[in-house]
Amino acid sequence: MRFNRRKPRSRLAEIERKKTSRAVFLSLIIILAIGFIAIKFGLELLVKMAIFLSPKNQPAEQTQKLLLPAPVINSTPTATNSAQIKISGYANSMAKVIFIINGETSNSSAADTEGYFESGINLEKGDNFISVKYTDTAGNDSRESQSITIARDDESPTLTIDSPSGGTVFHGQDQKTIEIKGKTESEASLTINNRYVSVKSDGSFSYKLGLQESDNQISVISKDKAGNLTDKKIILRWQP
Repeated sequence: MRFNRRKPRSRLAEIERKKTSRAVFLSLIIILAIGFIAIKFGLELLVKMAIFLSPKNQPAEQTQKLLLPAPVINSTPTATNSAQIKISGYANSMAKVIFIINGETSNSSAADTEGYFESGINLEKGDNFISVKYTDTAGNDSRESQSITIARDDESPTLTIDSPSGGTVFHGQDQKTIEIKGKTESEASLTINNRYVSVKSDGSFSYKLGLQESDNQISVISKDKAGNLTDKKIILRWQP
């Protein structure tokens, strides 16, 4: 008579059986504990515990704002003798345009439906550094434009006529053509009797002019970049 020999249980199977037993036992303990808490302290406390132990709600992701291109500023003079100047250009349609003068916010205006904006800006004496930025209707900000420099200068340019002196009388054909010499600001434009005369880098100028018989009025006008004028006149006399 044969007897079936029972195969020995593997060590791995035994470990798995023990793990399963422990998990079942822990589950029963947790269920009993929850039941005890629910009976003794009530369902409300159980709900509060569940809320406390649950993962915290993540804050709603904020909509990322866009960084818009800088506005375009139309061409402006580099100098003016006025205390105010108009700045214009283009931004986004209906955007709020902000003007920054010498590092500080000055004033603002609204662009029209085409994006065009224009505003009068008060200038300080000397150099004024001006830039512009805007905020569109969705609240997105733009980059700041490149700074432009506008000099406010309300002083007339210096001007001297060094020779000849006013009231000088010239005689004969060899003195009928004379040379007017003087000095003004190096970047000024100069006219002598309505004719443009070049000014050297040191501000000096010279111009040859033919005289008529009797008195000759010589008008020398210097105009700087800001539009300020200095006008000097002398009378020269020529006799044959």
